[in-house]
Amino acid sequence: MKRTDLTWAAILVLLIAATVYEMPQIMGALRGLRNMFIIDAKGHVTWVLPDRLVALDPEAGDILRYHLNTRLSEDAPEALRALVQKYPENQHLLSRLAEATVWSEPNQSEETLAMVDRLRTMDPNNAYYRYLRGWVLLTTPPGEEHPDEALQEFALGHDLPRLTLPYVQYKSRVDRLAEMAHLGQFDRPIIRPFYRDMPVGTTTLSYSEIVRIASLRSPTDSTEHALDRAFQDAYRRQIDSMARIAERAMASASDVDSLQSAAELAKDVEQTRLRRLDLTEAEAWQARLRLSQAIA
Repeated sequence: MKRTDLTWAAILVLLIAATVYEMPQIMGALRGLRNMFIIDAKGHVTWVLPDRLVALDPEAGDILRYHLNTRLSEDAPEALRALVQKYPENQHLLSRLAEATVWSEPNQSEETLAMVDRLRTMDPNNAYYRYLRGWVLLTTPPGEEHPDEALQEFALGHDLPRLTLPYVQYKSRVDRLAEMAHLGQFDRPIIRPFYRDMPVGTTTLSYSEIVRIASLRSPTDSTEHALDRAFQDAYRRQIDSMARIAERAMASASDVDSLQSAAELAKDVEQTRLRRLDLTEAEAWQARLRLSQAIA
């Protein structure tokens, strides 16, 4: 056999060996490419995540399927209710349902608060659920918010030892199934916590607070000045409390999405602080510094 023939034979053998060696990676890439085209088609989630994979970990599988079905839309409260009924101790699904109910049924605040209270009994040392309860009180029902009670919930949360997103305890199991299904990073659950929707710039005083402040004003002070100081004080208390939430949320972020949500809250808080409060030069400098850190 000629030397050139031996060379080409050797090259052919090497190519075949390389192909065999890389075959699992090639097949995985092809399945991932297939998933990109069919994952958005309604009813095709079971193709991407078949029953045989879900059977390995039904709870994690149902979480992943839910997020695949809603990845390009808002949360589906009815689907979440069915999953919560199936997995009543699943904190991620229950907290997701509570947050979704705020938007889908804003007048059902009592039902939402009952869900949050269930979560608090499951994990009483998690500040996330105190903050979630404060957010519900600050958001619903429209026109009947409870800012004073919300701040009390925030303060109780500040005293708790940790802030943990409910999804964290299920993430490794969901990721394991996603790897087996060859799902890309953007096809996995994207968790955006409620604090990205915190109503930072809409502080209101309760009627009892207005009456209290009006009764304390001096005879030489006008009601207008007293109320202005009251609103300044309310803004300052709320902004300081929300800044603490943002600080803890960034420190405990488990992924880029939760970190971004916390940074957005920090940015909104410091922008509101600079716009709405009468700050000293030192306070304004500190606020601008924190704002630049949140933007970065």
